[in-house]
Amino acid sequence: MRTFTTPELLHTTRTRWAAGTALAIGLAGPAAAQVTIDNDKPTTEQGYYTVEVESGGESRNATLRGRDLSDNSLTTTDVLFDYFSYVDVGNGAFRLDNATAGPTLDGDDRVVSSGSFTGSGGNTINWTVTSSIANGQSLYTNRIEFDAMTGTIGNLTFYQYLDEDVFNVSDDVFFTRGSAATNDLELFTLDGATGIGVSQGGAFTAAQGLSNASFIGYAADSYNDIKPRLTAGTQNVSPNGVIDAAALPQTNNELLDSTVRGPNDVVSVMAWQADAGATNAVVLTTLGGVADGSAVPLPEPGQFVINALPGDVITQSLYVEDENGTPLAITLLNQASFVGPDGALYRPGYSTIDRVITWDTTGREEGTYILDFNIRNASGQFDNGSVTVNLVPEPASLALLGLGGLMMSGRRRR
Repeated sequence: MRTFTTPELLHTTRTRWAAGTALAIGLAGPAAAQVTIDNDKPTTEQGYYTVEVESGGESRNATLRGRDLSDNSLTTTDVLFDYFSYVDVGNGAFRLDNATAGPTLDGDDRVVSSGSFTGSGGNTINWTVTSSIANGQSLYTNRIEFDAMTGTIGNLTFYQYLDEDVFNVSDDVFFTRGSAATNDLELFTLDGATGIGVSQGGAFTAAQGLSNASFIGYAADSYNDIKPRLTAGTQNVSPNGVIDAAALPQTNNELLDSTVRGPNDVVSVMAWQADAGATNAVVLTTLGGVADGSAVPLPEPGQFVINALPGDVITQSLYVEDENGTPLAITLLNQASFVGPDGALYRPGYSTIDRVITWDTTGREEGTYILDFNIRNASGQFDNGSVTVNLVPEPASLALLGLGGLMMSGRRRR
């Protein structure tokens, strides 16, 4: 059970339409402690989504109407405990919770807040966060803009921190879809008992909304491990994820029919770094309401994609089952080796007992390496599988303490 501080305890007991809260009715309103916006869906319809916006695009309250996969019923629930905006200019992260203007309703389901802080060069950095929900969409978007009043932005990292809670706090499950390398990474935290929850994402390219900033990675852990590291300036991130495997072990969630991490009280963070020499930078983050966990695409069984840094040690399980839970036979191809971008073969270690490959990528060039294998069932039917390793460059400004590979397992449906 959590021990709440006084502000958080007050949060758990306050009513949604508290005095001073501006309702999203499509008209500009005065500044308030919180401004509530929604996606204009009927409150009884699946996917109805509302977020109570605070300074810096932060929130402690988001309501979603979703489908409980355990009994197929519709339910409306708060899906958020903390959604915080942190900035680190080199001395530990602080929150954008001290707006000097706003939050103010600035249009149809759009809220603006702004303030300033002292940058790493001793200059003033102004910030403006525009928060919005598009009609009919269960997606909350923050556009965070930084402007240096003199000089340049300097050393500045933005962190979007998430602590999702649906019903019980300790049965969250965590998984990802897409990748930073393909500019479509999403972090999912769902309630393991109902399949309702949220997805965390953002912009990875200029075309998606970034300006003079780069995505540098994410991390996932259990409550309350990430917040103290953010404020101390010791939280590590990676494009492939820094995940506490002890707190979030891999398990199979039968409700979602997928390999997940947890269950636990999951927290996560995504990070972007501004270009130090720029005078302006823009980061865009998203918080999606997942009203039906079964609608989240499952990864293709037998197809594994790992995005890593040159020098990382890749550890990948090739364990694949049929629909009855029977392990399927695996045969490695191309002399049991990865085929590199230069056409050369690179042989990993492989344990035939637990079907795990281990590959030290030290000395390997950036690029894509593919290990193909055959999957065979008891009837002798074949299917194809592969492990794709994308070795991507490390951002020059990102220091990592070390990163292991992902271990995943898939279920082969026939």
